Amino acid sequence: MSKVGLFLLLFGILGLFVVVKPQIATFSEKAKETKSLKIEAESYDARLQQIDSIKAQGPAIQETLSRLYFAMPKEAQIPETLVMVESLISSSGASIGSLSIGTPSGTEVPVNVSFSGSLQSINDLLDAFYKNIRTVNVHSQSISSDPSGNVTVSLQAGLVYQGENPYGQLYTKN
Repeated sequence: MSKVGLFLLLFGILGLFVVVKPQIATFSEKAKETKSLKIEAESYDARLQQIDSIKAQGPAIQETLSRLYFAMPKEAQIPETLVMVESLISSSGASIGSLSIGTPSGTEVPVNVSFSGSLQSINDLLDAFYKNIRTVNVHSQSISSDPSGNVTVSLQAGLVYQGENPYGQLYTKN
């Protein structure tokens, strides 16, 4: 019986190296491949969640674009914007000394304005300018006052507008 036992032991060892070891290697390789595919699937799921997040932000982005579109008028809307500036000056209690516009250049329309009033009316006006949605780049300013407390402000600014865009209009409202 020892020869049969020895034969079975050798047969078992041979079977281990011929059949079981290759199967273990195959299963190990399949496990690595499965793990790799699982990580890739998780990555795709994360990307899909990012896309859903971006899609959910669409209305907010659309609203922001709409505000930017309003804040940067077309060339035809520049007179309307200047009327708004005159209105802000008048409603603050200040008075307009002069208001002139230059020729549009690039994406700005040069505006020179001077106004005067009490310190409070000038503060109110500057706050109104600051809170206004229209974008203005102030290039230079001067402030002076007289002995009676009257403050005079002169601004040389550039009213930002859509200008000539070589790439076409960025946003159209339906």
